[in-house]
Amino acid sequence: VLVIRDPLTGEEFDGALEESERQRRLAEERERAAENRASAAKEQLIAARDEARAAENRASAAEEQLTVAKDEASTARERIRSLEEQLRDRSGQTRPMGRGS
Repeated sequence: VLVIRDPLTGEEFDGALEESERQRRLAEERERAAENRASAAKEQLIAARDEARAAENRASAAEEQLTVAKDEASTARERIRSLEEQLRDRSGQTRPMGRGS
C-alpha cells in the first residue's frame, strides 16, 4: 500500500488522484480566505490611519484656535487696562468742584 504524506501538514492520504485534487482545492480555498482576511485587515488599517490623521488635523486646528483665542483675550485685557488707566487719568483731571473736594 502506497501512503503519501503531505510535508506541510503531515496528513496522510492513499495517493488517489481525486483525494489529492480535493486537498489541493481545500488548500487553495484556505489560502484565498486568508488573503481576503489580510486584505480586509489592510483596508481597516488604512482607514484607521486616515481617521488618525484626520483627528490629528482637527486637534492641530483646535490648538491653533485656542492660541488665537488666548492672544485675543490677552489683547482685550491689555486694552481694558489701557482704557481703565485713561479713565482714571481723566477722572482725576475733571473732578467736579464743590462735592467732597
